[in-house]
Amino acid sequence: MPKYRSALKLNLPKIPLNRDTRHIPSRDSGSGVGARKDSPVYTGGNIIGIGTLHKSNAIPIFSEQEAKDISAMRR
Repeated sequence: MPKYRSALKLNLPKIPLNRDTRHIPSRDSGSGVGARKDSPVYTGGNIIGIGTLHKSNAIPIFSEQEAKDISAMRR
C-alpha cells in the first residue's frame, strides 16, 4: 500500500467525452402514475381542547382525564 494517495495508480477505462446518442428518452409505459391518496382530515368530533406540555408544544386533548393529567404535570 502506498504511503501517499498521489502514488496510487489505478487502471480505469477512459470515459468517452463525445457520445453518439445526445438524448435518451424516458421510458413511457402509457399508464400514467399511481393514484394519489386523499389527505386525512380531522373533523374535530372527538377533541375537547388543546393542551400545552412544554413551551409551545400544543397537543390535542380527547378526554377529561387527559386534561387532568396534563394539568398535574410538573412545569
